[in-house]
Amino acid sequence: MQVSSPTEPTRKAFFLLDLTDRIAKAMRIGSGVLLVFIMTVTLVDVIARTIFAATNGGIDMTFTGAVELVSYGMMAMVLLAFPYGVDKGQVIVDLFTDNLRRQTKMLLECIYMLGFAALASGMTIRFYEVAGRMKRSGESSQDLLIPLHIVYSFASCALAFLALRCTLLAIDYLVSGAKRP
Repeated sequence: MQVSSPTEPTRKAFFLLDLTDRIAKAMRIGSGVLLVFIMTVTLVDVIARTIFAATNGGIDMTFTGAVELVSYGMMAMVLLAFPYGVDKGQVIVDLFTDNLRRQTKMLLECIYMLGFAALASGMTIRFYEVAGRMKRSGESSQDLLIPLHIVYSFASCALAFLALRCTLLAIDYLVSGAKRP
């Protein structure tokens, strides 16, 4: 009979945290690609409208759906960027935390991460519910006719991953007492 060491669950948690780190980095790259896409769509749309206006409608290179592409792209971009930046983007006011012990600071970080995980979990549930409602109704976007259940399902998945990452980071802060590099 083999007895597992007490550090076995900790090692598994660190493996999960490393895996979520890698996934979050890949999501961040996807977010950057979407940002370039959004900027390109906006630039092309502005140029097409300018040409249309300058020629009094003689040359019409405008296209339908630019607003939807930008708005849904912006939502996806932000949702893909959240998991990577959640442990890097907090503004800490040194005036309040400067004299605290390191363990107290990590406990505050843990509480923050668990709060963020709870918020992301709540949003995941709501987006999941809306995705189901959109699938049943068959509702689609106005210009591009994108099925809205796909948009809300994507948002739900991204937020679920954010909740998982925040929870794992909070556990890591409690166990190790320090932030990962």
